[in-house]
Amino acid sequence: MSGPLTLIFQRTFERVEGGTRFTIRYEVELRGFLKLLMTLLARSVKRQYEGDLRKVKELMEARAL
Repeated sequence: MSGPLTLIFQRTFERVEGGTRFTIRYEVELRGFLKLLMTLLARSVKRQYEGDLRKVKELMEARAL
């Protein structure tokens, strides 16, 4: 691929005792300005995704009851 961003996104669901484990894996290759920008924003992006996933978990568990 050409351009400033290459992204590989993988989602995995696994059965575990008592429920399901949901794993997200990102592989990002940045170039140019985006590389600098992501270095500065990495923590913020991670916190945002973790918050979003906590909300998804809460919604899924509430519906399961």
